[in-house]
Amino acid sequence: MSKTNLTPQKGYSHTERFKIAGVTFNNRQSNLKKIQEQIQKGQPVNINIEQYDYKGEPAISVMVNGLDIGNLNKKDVEYVLANQERIIGFTDLYIDTFTNEEDKVVFYANVELLVRNKTADTSAVAEPQQQDSPVQAQALQTNDKEPTSSGKKPFYKNWIFWVAIGAGLTIIYIIATIAGFTK
Repeated sequence: MSKTNLTPQKGYSHTERFKIAGVTFNNRQSNLKKIQEQIQKGQPVNINIEQYDYKGEPAISVMVNGLDIGNLNKKDVEYVLANQERIIGFTDLYIDTFTNEEDKVVFYANVELLVRNKTADTSAVAEPQQQDSPVQAQALQTNDKEPTSSGKKPFYKNWIFWVAIGAGLTIIYIIATIAGFTK
């Protein structure tokens, strides 16, 4: 699923923010710095989370523009796996710094997910609104199965479909009028 900077809709969805763990391991500080620079330059940012097995337990890695930035905390992994069918996409990626007790600058990150409410009536609400943003996301993927959704809207929820239908009906009406089939 690929969505661009989704916004929550009252009564339908909400956001959940998750801290990225392990940001100081395996060159991730350098990766976070590169991604922060890309964001500041307005370059697109693609987020991908993937489930894997860590010492017999499920874990979820977070990749941004193909760079490893860390993992979700264990409690957050449990939430994401238990609610993955309700996760619509990402709303934002936050990267910032702080200075530790050794006067060293440390990067940290959070991701924010858009989650459909448990009580939401999916037939009564339109697709979530998208805003212009360089942040793009992909759905949770697991190593043992394919994602459950292609992330594309059904053809009848696309405005281009309805413009084409309207144009086609107009052309048929014009032809029928010229041929004398209308009064």
